[in-house]
Amino acid sequence: MRRSSFTLIEVLIAVTVFGLVIVASSSTFVLVFNAWQRQKTGLDLLKDLSWTTEFITNEVKLAAASGTRRLRTFSSGERLAFWIDTDGDNLFDTRIWYWRGDGAGYGERDILYRGEGASLPSANLVRQEMTENLADNPSGNNIFSVSSSLLTIEVTLAKGSKRYTLRTKIRARN
Repeated sequence: MRRSSFTLIEVLIAVTVFGLVIVASSSTFVLVFNAWQRQKTGLDLLKDLSWTTEFITNEVKLAAASGTRRLRTFSSGERLAFWIDTDGDNLFDTRIWYWRGDGAGYGERDILYRGEGASLPSANLVRQEMTENLADNPSGNNIFSVSSSLLTIEVTLAKGSKRYTLRTKIRARN
């Protein structure tokens, strides 16, 4: 009576083939996961960029609807300020500031901030982060520029090799 079984060489070959299949599938998984991470980073940047510019646009439109025409930029276009009527009494009672951090007392350089106050130092005390990963615009344009009553906002976000720029124009009029 002969018993059929595997020889040591057959077992070694089977284990080697199984190991190669595991290594190949693992490396495929790692490649797909890394591609997914890169795509997610890009989508997060686009979402932040869109939300930030839409928020600023809506606030400027609200200010324009209440009659303000006093949009001003400061510090080479890295700061924007305007007055807004927050309580509906037709008096501009709140000054809104948006600014890029300076790397010192006004926040980190790669963050765009928002604050309320009569001056930037007072707005800086209650600042809120709008978005991070702020980069220099590749076009060389300022973040904020006002010409007549036309406000142009150009924001670039970058993380790793991903870089996205969004430019929007708002006519500040009622």
